[in-house]
Amino acid sequence: MSNQLELFQKKYKKWNNEIKSSKERDFDFDTLSGESQDPCYFPSNPSNDYLEKLGFPGQFPFTRGIHSNLYRGKLWTMRQFAGFGTPKETNKRFKQLLKKGQTGLSVAYDMPTLMGYDPDHPLSKGEIGKCGVSVFSLPEMQKLFQDINLNEITVSQTINGPAIILLAFYIAAGEEQGIPPSQLKGTLQNDILKEFTAQKEWVFPPEPSMRLITDMLSYCTKFMPYYNTISISGYHIREAGSTAVQELAFTLADGFTYLDYGIKAGIDVDEFAPRLSFFFNSHLDFFEEIAKFRAARRIWAKRLKLKYKAKNEKSWKLRFHTQTAGCSLTAQQPENNIARTGFQALAAVLGGTQSLHTNAMDETLALPTEKSAEIALRTQQLIAYETGTANVVDPLGGSWYLEHLTDKIEHDVENYFSEIEKLGGVIPAIENGFFQREISRSASEYQAKVDSVKRIVVGVNKFMDKSDEIDIPLLNLNEDAGLNQIKQLKILKKKRSQTNVNSILEQITNTCKNGDNLMPFIIAAAKVGGIVSNVKSKDKFLYENIQIQNNLIHGSYLSGIKNLILLGSSCIYPKNCRQPMKEKYLLTGQLEETNDAYSIAKIAGLKMCEYYSKKYRLNYKSFMPPNLYGPNDNYDLINSHFFPALIRKIHFAKINNKKNLIIWGSGKAKRELMFVEDFADALVFFMNKKIKQPFLNIGTGKDYTINWYANFLMKKMNIKLKIKYDKSKPDGMLKKCLDISLAKEYGWRPRGDINKAFELTYKDFLKK
Repeated sequence: MSNQLELFQKKYKKWNNEIKSSKERDFDFDTLSGESQDPCYFPSNPSNDYLEKLGFPGQFPFTRGIHSNLYRGKLWTMRQFAGFGTPKETNKRFKQLLKKGQTGLSVAYDMPTLMGYDPDHPLSKGEIGKCGVSVFSLPEMQKLFQDINLNEITVSQTINGPAIILLAFYIAAGEEQGIPPSQLKGTLQNDILKEFTAQKEWVFPPEPSMRLITDMLSYCTKFMPYYNTISISGYHIREAGSTAVQELAFTLADGFTYLDYGIKAGIDVDEFAPRLSFFFNSHLDFFEEIAKFRAARRIWAKRLKLKYKAKNEKSWKLRFHTQTAGCSLTAQQPENNIARTGFQALAAVLGGTQSLHTNAMDETLALPTEKSAEIALRTQQLIAYETGTANVVDPLGGSWYLEHLTDKIEHDVENYFSEIEKLGGVIPAIENGFFQREISRSASEYQAKVDSVKRIVVGVNKFMDKSDEIDIPLLNLNEDAGLNQIKQLKILKKKRSQTNVNSILEQITNTCKNGDNLMPFIIAAAKVGGIVSNVKSKDKFLYENIQIQNNLIHGSYLSGIKNLILLGSSCIYPKNCRQPMKEKYLLTGQLEETNDAYSIAKIAGLKMCEYYSKKYRLNYKSFMPPNLYGPNDNYDLINSHFFPALIRKIHFAKINNKKNLIIWGSGKAKRELMFVEDFADALVFFMNKKIKQPFLNIGTGKDYTINWYANFLMKKMNIKLKIKYDKSKPDGMLKKCLDISLAKEYGWRPRGDINKAFELTYKDFLKK
């Protein structure tokens, strides 16, 4: 037995074991005649290059698919592209499609959204909600997915230039549903390179655009493990007039560029490559399209393994979404488009797509009606359940013609890679106009063939009927959608705090300059947190904090831990608490409304420590500090405590020659501050001490007004600003000063030198 045959049998055994252990749909996979079918078919006498070129499904080089059992295990996601008018109208269409059996959502945004314009911008006039849905804020994103559980459905978003903003809205909308970013599933197109090549919907030049993309890559790799950060799109390249080879070559070249930038940003290739996905066009040359999809998988797998040295097999697997060719649809005899779409969808399925959108017959005339959208969805369902196509993995594999086409496409794509490399890579090739010229040439050649009737388009240049009239119903858009969205924008601007807006925009501007990751700040801008977040997200604050505490305290008990310190907050005391606040004043009055959820959670943790200590004879203690400050604070303008936020505000006012300092509330509220190192010393002091009380206050026993702190900082930072007050923001408790007499009885004394503490804090801030 030859070594090649031995290896073939070894690989076959591995594949067969995977099939046996994998889940299978509850479905009859026999032919209509009742003949049973194997999951996949192979040559009895494999050629010497069989394993190199084809292999087994789910095995390198993945020519025959990325899953061992493909659709016998799970059908592709039926993901119809939809969006028009207002978020409320599109939400209704989403629910209709889901009710009819669609298994994923795909959002089409209108032109103003795609270009980053608000509805009231002059360039938005006449375009709001026309070719997609208008989304300009978090409330609008929430309306879009109202009553749709983002934990159960995957969502694809076609957005590129402002992708980072729409992703932030989506993350915030998920959090409002109680779904953290780590659980969100879906895909963001976010492919800016093809915009310069084909679609032309870009906001920033290539390099700044790539900065945004790498920031999203880094963030999602760390915090969103189930989310596809980029869907690298060949679809629009093909729609612009490219050939199948050009579509594949230019798309994969873009993909390799994103890999290069991600690696350059310090991300390990195996950490982010598995979450890259692709988006291809399925055109009318049936066998060429199937071969294109198979060649794509093989090229990607070989490059990732051999050039990029990826070790994780998931990095080698090219996953892709497919949309049938919009450019192939005709306004003449539009009913013919149903058949065109069916052939294209079948090619995508035979090519092993992971998700699919089928175009509607009326899309050259208007946005799809509910009925035409249903027919397009039913086309997929017919292929899935009635044709037998999904019963076998890669049923055309081994066809002499198909394998020839696959090899030829791979060869021609590699030739294009060589040309792109000679030009210095993708971005220089874009700037040189190489891609654009190649696509233009191909589009021109195709149209010449159509014009000369060497390429027949049924109903357009052959089999025409001059009496043909369009007799299908068309979707009538709500002409008031634009006015409605402008109205909603005005309401939003009236309700929100402009000071808040200005603060976070300043922070984003500074982050653009210092090179930090922009994603957290864009998310903050989407939802604008701080005190406002406390008020709006009480459920989240209460749930998350109680969950953390319960897990920590009970887990410590189960693990046999005898000593535990829980850190609370001075926020636990009543709103109108007597001053200074003694431990015995707990639960003697109403809590401050702006942070009552947070306070309740802290009180619950304190009480759990008290009850566990009594019942199980443990030393679980709680300590209540005032506002803490010091090195390693986030100095966030929105989300940090007032003192580090003031440091940042005053510093940037100084370097930018500002004249005013904005303070939330009246400035008359008094606060007690404690340097973080002093508090740490106190914890060390009490670590092994037995205390009689369930909790102790740890502070300085001194408080000052917000105005006092502002003037202190301005003096220390050598700047004089005019203080202005944003009275749209609450003061919170007017006075919060801790009584530390019980702590002193144990021999502890606060140190507290605010001058030295400020110097250390400010020095730390300047490093960031």
